[in-house]
Amino acid sequence: MTGGTNKQGMELFSGVADICGEGLSFSFLFIDKCAPATTHAKQRILERWFTVLKNRGIDPEFTLSDKDKSEINALRTVWPNAKHQLCIWHVLRAIRRRLASRELDTTPYNAVAAHNLFNFIDVDFLPTNSHDGKKVNFLFRSNRTS
Repeated sequence: MTGGTNKQGMELFSGVADICGEGLSFSFLFIDKCAPATTHAKQRILERWFTVLKNRGIDPEFTLSDKDKSEINALRTVWPNAKHQLCIWHVLRAIRRRLASRELDTTPYNAVAAHNLFNFIDVDFLPTNSHDGKKVNFLFRSNRTS
């Protein structure tokens, strides 16, 4: 997904395949973010698009998205056996924004609660490599005293 790239209030989604180590976009979908929508409309639209792709033989081993529940739920509905990964660019952007924030009074990440919400989240997951091959170390700070 490439959110926020269209000044017309559209979200652009792309199906991307790995061809000889290169990403090749093979399908695109625009969703109007400004139009009035019913509950779970985005998820239902994504499920329909994914179902068309599945019916054409697309059966991914893994899926990738940002941390949008409607995207994750739609992917899990259509391809329940595919492993889901959050986009590292979105993860790193969220971490940079969080570390740049002066406000530290937020709920700390709870891996067990996240796993209970989405059972495919591994409570022991820790990224070991970044794009440059070095170990990625994450430091989370909280102002809670207990």
